[in-house]
Amino acid sequence: MSDNNKIKVTIERYDEIIDLYDSFNLLEVTTKRAYEYLCLFVVDEDGKYVGAELGAKYFKDNRIKRGEIGALWFDFVKKTGEAFVPPPNGTA
Repeated sequence: MSDNNKIKVTIERYDEIIDLYDSFNLLEVTTKRAYEYLCLFVVDEDGKYVGAELGAKYFKDNRIKRGEIGALWFDFVKKTGEAFVPPPNGTA
């Protein structure tokens, strides 16, 4: 993906979108399911979620290849982990 900042993961969005079964099996979802989820996490220039239809349009317009979905999903899973870990506050 040309811009990794187009996929934004927050705890609130994750809890709203990802079903319980898939949340425990993120690395085992099908390619189709991963694509459907990723479309719901695409954001615009202002960081606002654009929805499934515009998310799919983003993938289409940018000609994202099928072979790239694994790397995109892995990045999504990584961002998910980061969203659930509080940022360090500088204390030991």
